[in-house]
Amino acid sequence: MRGCKQSIWRRCAQMGSGGTAVLAVLLTLAALVVSEPAASAPTRWCGTGAAGADRRPDVANGPSIHVIYAYSGAGDRFREWAPRIVGDLAEIDSWWRAQDSTRAPRFDLHGFPCASTVGRLDLTRVQLRRVGGASAAQSAAFPSILRELTSAPLAFRDPHKLYLVYYDGATASAQICGTGSEARAAVIFVRNCGQETNHGLRTLAVAHELLHVLGAVPAAAPNVCPASPGHVCDSPADLLYPTVTSRQALAGSVLDAGRDDYYGHTGLWSDAQDSPFLERLDGADRAAPAPPADLGMRADEGATATLSWQASTDDVGPGGYRLYRDGRLLRSDLRQARGYDVQPAGRPRSTQRARWMRSGT
Repeated sequence: MRGCKQSIWRRCAQMGSGGTAVLAVLLTLAALVVSEPAASAPTRWCGTGAAGADRRPDVANGPSIHVIYAYSGAGDRFREWAPRIVGDLAEIDSWWRAQDSTRAPRFDLHGFPCASTVGRLDLTRVQLRRVGGASAAQSAAFPSILRELTSAPLAFRDPHKLYLVYYDGATASAQICGTGSEARAAVIFVRNCGQETNHGLRTLAVAHELLHVLGAVPAAAPNVCPASPGHVCDSPADLLYPTVTSRQALAGSVLDAGRDDYYGHTGLWSDAQDSPFLERLDGADRAAPAPPADLGMRADEGATATLSWQASTDDVGPGGYRLYRDGRLLRSDLRQARGYDVQPAGRPRSTQRARWMRSGT
């Protein structure tokens, strides 16, 4: 198991030289060795028709995770897969709330009449036309899918959305279950990852890849695996442990065992619990704080730069701001929208400035 940031789940018992080559091509990958678990039940999807685009208006109050069923060739199984996808997300939502009573993934919903919240999922169906040839090399399947989804005419590139893709198409390796990266997307290769109705491997994979998309595991985390960056090695029960047992399912997995690596920790590095794509459950204001606007930087010829920004405009408003550089937390005690001096590691590029500041509560 090698690499980081992205994640490839494998159904094999161990990785051979072919798997190593795939990781080398994809540069920053994290492999997970898996075997056989059990069980996510289909749940009724209340949508009507199969839209090929993001439906408007959104029901979700804040940045959200948009789910796409993508197929290649003539293999459209949307009717069969829609309830399976909804069942997966219902299980993940329930598990997440049990792990953290203050947060839950915010999935993109539409105003379908439905007794179930997750049944109102804004589920998109698209046919991909360029993946088949690329999947001859498995390492090319993930970037090929993302390129087609983000390019015209599909153009899934809303800055306020993450994308979870269930890809129903052939791939070169039947062992690769899914890939997720901080490029704002995760792909689950459903033909490799438990096609049958009740298969727990799929929900385990979806939750695992979503955490990678949310930024886990930071390189600064104390228990990051030396041989498998992007994963933690302190507890086999951790959802981001690089291997799982044949009996493990999502229900038996833990969201950051010890809360000291990637979720709900107190360390000076990024925390997935702060993601704006998670809904707040612990207060009246359940929307993630809006990012501060008009981030500016004034640098002198010395070693300091002064940052300033406009306050976030929320109905309650954030209680404070956090300052990041290259994913590492510099300050967490910024309470007012005013200038602060920082010590830049070299002159930061202007394109990086907007990523320095996040709001938090």
